[in-house]
Amino acid sequence: MRFKSLSKRWYSVISGAHFSRLHQKKYRTTDRSQRSLLIDTRGSIHILDWELFDINKKSLRLFEGPIKTGFDPKSVQFVGSCQGLICSYHGMDYYFVWNPSTKNSRKISGYSSIRQNFTIGVNDIAIIIRGFGYVSSIDDYKIVEIQFVTSMGTSNFKISVFKLKGDNWEDITGDDHSLNLWHRCYLRPGTALVDETVHWLVDITESYTSVIAFDLVEEKIQLQHHCIQLPSSLSAKYDAFLSVVEHRLCLCNKNQSFIEMWILRDLKWEKHFKIDLGTNFVGGTKFSEWNLFGSSSTDTLKIMVRPCDGRTHLVVDLNQCQLKQMLLPHHMYLSFAVSYVESLVCP
Repeated sequence: MRFKSLSKRWYSVISGAHFSRLHQKKYRTTDRSQRSLLIDTRGSIHILDWELFDINKKSLRLFEGPIKTGFDPKSVQFVGSCQGLICSYHGMDYYFVWNPSTKNSRKISGYSSIRQNFTIGVNDIAIIIRGFGYVSSIDDYKIVEIQFVTSMGTSNFKISVFKLKGDNWEDITGDDHSLNLWHRCYLRPGTALVDETVHWLVDITESYTSVIAFDLVEEKIQLQHHCIQLPSSLSAKYDAFLSVVEHRLCLCNKNQSFIEMWILRDLKWEKHFKIDLGTNFVGGTKFSEWNLFGSSSTDTLKIMVRPCDGRTHLVVDLNQCQLKQMLLPHHMYLSFAVSYVESLVCP
């Protein structure tokens, strides 16, 4: 990025779409480090460099740039991260797509909100699920918004897709038999993008959890994941999330006595690792009082663990199957985290 300031000619070349695609292709075919974007409860943005973290250098820095993100942790929902771009949703108003590396950003009006489409009563059910990803065949990014509402005994199901190049929302017809999947479902934190398909972990009922997927290419909900049995050790809400490891869907899970990861291979969940926590303490806090927290670098195989009381965070190093402390400023408590790779893509 620093070479942009050398000359107008260099700036023109580096800022061009052709150079951006070449840079993006090189990143897909070579090993690369990832960074994580951390948002604290005050709305401040921080960058965590995992390479510096591994060699005990100063790895956390405050994000500096002209972007007016308006990151209010109470209203911001992380939607997805793909090939250098991060997408978030702000309240019931708009999406924000931006590149932390170039500091380029784009504000996209939400196509519609549940409140605008349907009249919601006290006893009615309203669910909205969002995803973000890249489709190589059209060289474009897509935002998907799925709405499900049950009101006065009638169910309404709607899928909308936004293409960054098309700059418009389109309605997608959903299958009627998929309505049952969304009845009283609860969305767990996190999304996972694998093979240009967005995945969510949802609780269909109080005792039944499933993976729901949306194919960004075909623009259809995939139902085969609905039939895949999840590990019996799956923990309560907020203690499990989906991520990506080795280009495969993975499930990170925490119980009171262990942290484990499962990888989906041939439509079956295989245990990748398990770390027994025992009766250990970190900073005076029992492990049972820690929650798995979002996805970090999947290339360097690390995930984050957040304490319930806001103390020192932990990093699970999957290569060595061990826990490491990550010291944060005493006033900093994270709201959410998302990984990204450096790219020159302009939203």
